[in-house]
Amino acid sequence: MKPRPPAMPSQNPLPVSTHPTSGSSDFRTSGQRQSIQAFTLIELLVVIGVIVTLMGLLIPAVSLVKNKAKKTQTVNLLAQIQAACSSYKNENGHYPETGMTATGWAGNAASLLIQLKTVNREDFRSPELKDSYGSDIQYRPAKHYPFGSAEAVSAGLEVGSGLINSDDPPGADSYQLWSKGPNKIDEVTPATDPKELGDDIVTWKK
Repeated sequence: MKPRPPAMPSQNPLPVSTHPTSGSSDFRTSGQRQSIQAFTLIELLVVIGVIVTLMGLLIPAVSLVKNKAKKTQTVNLLAQIQAACSSYKNENGHYPETGMTATGWAGNAASLLIQLKTVNREDFRSPELKDSYGSDIQYRPAKHYPFGSAEAVSAGLEVGSGLINSDDPPGADSYQLWSKGPNKIDEVTPATDPKELGDDIVTWKK
């Protein structure tokens, strides 16, 4: 018998890579499966409602803080004026009164500022004397007090804004000093209780 010819080596195909390339269909399919997240209309309305509620709570609180800050600034200004008035009296023997009238508040504030600058130019450099609400500071020396005795007041003979209800005349060595407050309306009354003076900020020496 003839011997069998030697077997030829088999030709195996090249190994196929199992890793997909960036352009493979498997990668594109995986990317297409990713869903896009978005707000629904109801969720959006809920978020807007929460924001509106928070703003409704925040605005009054901010307004309250601002009003309190303005009142504190006005109280500090009046205290500063009082200290300057005391310095003026120490140098001149009396409180500021030159150029003052009974009800000319703008003129009184301007005259008071000029006189306070003579003893404290550093703190009173402003060209006008106003509270934190933009109103003229109310100042009146004792000689312009609209004073009336208790009997006169009860008889209706002497009434008016800022009337001092007292049996004893006010001392000549005194003054009235106040601010109209947030409503910018003069509400000074004969009452001595600050709670009955409206929102006026009063700090005077009688």
